[in-house]
Parts: sequence; C-alpha cells; structure tokens
Amino acid sequence: TLTASISGNMITLAPGISDAGDHSVSVVAYTDSTSVDTTFIVEVEPSTTSINGATCEVTQTVALNSTYYNSNVIAPALEEAMRLWDGPNPFNFEMADACTEPHVTVFPVTELSSGYHADGLYHVDYGRMWIEVVMGGYDCHNTWQEYSMEHITDTMTHELGHHLGLDHTLNMTHLMYGPDGVPYDEFDELGLIIPENTAEYTFARQAEIGPRLDVLDEEYNSLNSTYNILNAEYDKNPSQQLYDRIIDIIDEIDIIVDEWNTLVAEWNCVQYSLTSGSSNRLHMEDIQMLEYIRQP
Repeated sequence: TLTASISGNMITLAPGISDAGDHSVSVVAYTDSTSVDTTFIVEVEPSTTSINGATCEVTQTVALNSTYYNSNVIAPALEEAMRLWDGPNPFNFEMADACTEPHVTVFPVTELSSGYHADGLYHVDYGRMWIEVVMGGYDCHNTWQEYSMEHITDTMTHELGHHLGLDHTLNMTHLMYGPDGVPYDEFDELGLIIPENTAEYTFARQAEIGPRLDVLDEEYNSLNSTYNILNAEYDKNPSQQLYDRIIDIIDEIDIIVDEWNTLVAEWNCVQYSLTSGSSNRLHMEDIQMLEYIRQP
C-alpha cells in the first residue's frame, strides 16, 4: 500500500517506493462526503542500475579541468565520449556543475604523469578518480602537433571504460585494446555495450593531409591509365600529336608526384612521436617515363 497526496494534477508518493518500473497506485480522494477511488500507473525512475551484478549509480558526473589546456579543444571530445557510452547503456554521464562533486575528473595533458607510452591513463587514488588525456605529440621538427578530435574522443571513451570497470583486451581494433590485456575470448564486457573506435587519423594535421592524398592517388591512377593507353597507341602508330599528349600527361603526373611526396614527408614527420611507425606513408617514386618514349 502506497500513500499519496494530491494537489491539482500532481500526485506525490510518500517515502517508501524505491523499485524502478511501473507501479499501480490506488488513491482514494475525498470531497465533502463523496469519495472517488482511482488507480494510477506511476513510473519510478531508477537511481541505480546493475552492471555485472554490481550496483552502480545511474548518473556518473564528470568534471573537466582545463586549467592548462584550451577547453574548446577537449570539451566537445569529452561530450562525444560520454554520448557514445550513454546511448546504448542503462546509465548516463553528465558534466558536473559547481555544486556537484564529480565521480571522475578529466585532465588534458601534454604527457602522462606516469611516463607510460600511451595517450590516456585512469587513476584511482585515495578515493579520487581522474583521467589524464594526452592532447598531442612533437613531430620530427620538435613542433607540437595536436591529435585529431576523433582520436582524443577515442582516448577518453577508452578511459571512461576503465572508470566503468573494464580492463584491456589484446584485440588491437577494440576500444579497450592494451598491450597488457587478455585475449578477446577472455575479455569481460561486464554486460556493457562497448562503443567502437571512431578515429581514422591520429593527428589533426593528418586529418587534413589524408583526404588530399586520397585525391592525388585517384588523379595519379587516372592519368597513369591514360598514359598506358596513349603509349600503346603510340607503339602502333607513332605521331607527333600522340607524343605531345603523352609528354603533357607525364608533366601532370610529375606535379602530382611532387605534391604527394611533399605531403607524405609532412605526414611521416607528424607521425614521428609515435613509436610504432606503423602509419607511415610511402613516397611515390619519381616517374621517369620520358626515356621510354621514342621520338617519332
């Protein structure tokens, strides 16, 4: 039996109802000597949720300490990381306000306090929980290069996963990858729906270079195809007109190769701060086709 008070259209339940879900509440309202017996269905929002048998608060508050870094860079990435977790799971992250003690605090940094080679670190110390997120690295000219927004988002989504209790897996494409992890078939997802990585490019500058390299690659393949067709025609019926067209195409290809190699050199320089080097781009060899073309 639940007791409720009625004021206008508002029904206030007395203390005592705590289970989440729909509850049938029988209310008897008296007006003078007439009574009206009405049943209401009341939905009670849960204040906690169960994850892998553990009771967790539904709302996890997150604070951003951007004292030493521009919050305009990291705040959108943090909001996106929280959204990626919130959407498919029965809880939500939200930014802590001035009156709220955060469950976890995010600190953007240029390098981790531990000295580990990683882009993020989750700490639990003396009851405080905080996350360090590396914002970039130094290129081959010792110039600071900021990470792409998507890479920063992936790092924070990963570290929030640790906050939720997740460990590392050895699956390199998984959000929770870590070299100290376990094989994926032994990885405990804790009943969570885990977001996927979103970043195509590690650094912001690479996010600018990459699409241009894709365009140059398409242009090169198109011109090279045309060159092969014209060269085959020239072998059968050499003419000055065909020769001139082939020379023009070679000039265009050389321009593309020059721009490609310039951008690739910059790409690899930006990539310098990463120890793996696995994302280094290869230079195009200069195209020397003139020596294969006979004068008509």
